[in-house]
Amino acid sequence: MHINPRHYRRSDRAFTLLEVMISTVIIAMIMIAMTSVMMLATRTLASSGGDVALAADVIDEISTDLNLAESFSERTSTAVTFSVPDRNGDGQPETIRYSWSATPGDSIMRAYNGGAEVAIADDVRHFSLDYILQTIGGG
Repeated sequence: MHINPRHYRRSDRAFTLLEVMISTVIIAMIMIAMTSVMMLATRTLASSGGDVALAADVIDEISTDLNLAESFSERTSTAVTFSVPDRNGDGQPETIRYSWSATPGDSIMRAYNGGAEVAIADDVRHFSLDYILQTIGGG
């Protein structure tokens, strides 16, 4: 059986060089757009990941101090003042206070033994302390 080349339809032929070049340019543009989206998403995740890590560190610091609390002199939803065992060798318990003004954007503050308050977390949008009261030990 002999096939005459003149009987080929246009759809049966291979792509022309122009079609291949246009397809390559379109694919390159799509790849550049996808790369830009991935880079933007990575930056966004990295910045929010940093915030999450900072929040975890602050929660860990407060929790560690609260786990050592011996007594409380203030317990509200936005502030807590308590004493912990002696840390500086003077034989007296230390007093620690954590507080937030309840104004979104303000810092969580920490004061040690009545000293100046120091910001431990900035630009806080929500902070609330809830208490489960339980007496341990006692005599």
